[in-house]
This record gives sequence, C-alpha cells and structure tokens, in this order.
Amino acid sequence: MAPSVVADVSGTQPVLSEDCMMVGVRLSNMSFKVKDDEVSAELVKQYDAEPNAFLFTKNRFYKEDISPVVSANGAIRAWVKKWTFKLPQATDDNGQSKAPRLIVVSSMPTAMEELGVLLDDRDEAINVLLNNYDSFIEKGQKLMGGLFNREDYPPLEEVRSKFSHNVALFGIPTVGNIDAGKYTDEMRIEEQDRQDAMVKKIHSDLLKRFIDKVGNMADILSKKAGDTRTQDSLIDHVSELVEVIIPKCNLGDPALDELCNEARELCQYNAEQLKTVETVRERI
Repeated sequence: MAPSVVADVSGTQPVLSEDCMMVGVRLSNMSFKVKDDEVSAELVKQYDAEPNAFLFTKNRFYKEDISPVVSANGAIRAWVKKWTFKLPQATDDNGQSKAPRLIVVSSMPTAMEELGVLLDDRDEAINVLLNNYDSFIEKGQKLMGGLFNREDYPPLEEVRSKFSHNVALFGIPTVGNIDAGKYTDEMRIEEQDRQDAMVKKIHSDLLKRFIDKVGNMADILSKKAGDTRTQDSLIDHVSELVEVIIPKCNLGDPALDELCNEARELCQYNAEQLKTVETVRERI
C-alpha cells in the first residue's frame, strides 16, 4: 500500500523504495442538479440584486434515488486514496499537486481486483437509475412542484452517454529510457530540412525574377544602338536587378559584401542623373 513507500525527490529523478506505476481513474456522471435561469432572474428582481447575485439550482431526483450512484462514486474515490499516492512535487496556483498518482506494483493484484468490484457496483447502480428513469422523473415532478420543467431531463440515450469510467496504467518514465542524442539529432535534421526548403524557395523566387529582368534587358539590347531611351531603360533594369539579388543573399564573404556595396552605390543614381550631372558621371 502507498503509506509504505519512501520517495526521495531531492534529485532530478524521484527514487522510490518500491516499484510503482502511474495510474489514473476517471469517472464521468450526469449532473444530478440543474440550474434555473428563470428563477435566478426572478430572485434578482425580487431582491433588487445584481444580475449575478443568484444561481438557483434544482435537484433532478430524490436523494434516495441517486444515492446508490453517489455512494459508488465515493467508494471509488476512497479506493484511489487508499491505494495510490502522489509525490511531493510542485503545486499549481491553487495548491493542487500536478504530479501523477502512483500505485505500488506489488499491491496491484489485490488493488485492481478491489477496483473491479467497485466499478461493477457502480455500473449496477447506474443501470438501476437508467431502468427507472421515467418513474424517477415522475417523482421529480412531485419533488419540484411548480419548479418542475420536463426539459430539465435529457432523453435516456443522452443520460446513458454521460456515465462512463476509464482506468489507465503507465510505466514511470526515467531519464535512462530517453535517448536524448537520438531526439536531438532528429530535431537537428528536421530543422535543417526546413531551412533547406526555405532556401530553395527563396532561390526559386529569385531565379524567376532574375530571368524576367534578364529577358527584359535582352529585349532592350536587341534594339537599335544609340537610342537614348534604350540606355535609360537598361540602366533602370540593372538597378532593379541589384535590388532583387542583394537583399535575398546572405553572403558573409567580405569580398562579395564589398562588391554589393559598390553595386548599391552605383545604382543610387538614375538615368537622368547619369546624363546631366557632371560629378556623377565623373564618379562612375
């Protein structure tokens, strides 16, 4: 049983005096209460209160009609406290432990057999409720009187789906079970693949734009030589070509960086400046 386990949590990996497994027990139920917004609003109006001052809820069934299910749920929660425990680890803002519940492996044959009986008892109690659902609704009408609303009781099929249970057992993961290098290598490969794909896309876009510019330049150069309009247009296309290529390149080479800087400097002048400004012409 859990009280006999000694846990040393001083290190990064808890050390237990006995072999344990993680266990989870989850119960789902229909709500045996239902809120009544209409009555809540009437109370707010009657007492001149703020809108959220009242939340009026009604019991759907007599207490004795649902007590077998409630008791069965309580017995399973008691089983959890009896056979499982949590390590004294970090808590959330509400002081609730975030650690998983553990069960001692040596106690599992007895504990799981006991849990099986409790779950069977719960299923039997739920079946009694479902088999008598219509009659319990009639009793609920007597219980609620003028507050009774048939819409507070879902169809039987929907109610049946509200009840379920789930029991899960997992081994406790340890640092030794994890090949950190393997996962690190996989992450590195995935990241490299993403970068390669991104670079290919950039180069593809760059090549398309480069081809467009070169095509335009070829068309211009094929025209009549000496046409000043041709020269002006060609200068503009060269400038645009530099603007396209340089920002896309992650060069990192001093010589290429210097070349790019020279290209940027040269392309800061437009065709009109190159023709009319003497200092610019001398600089070029």
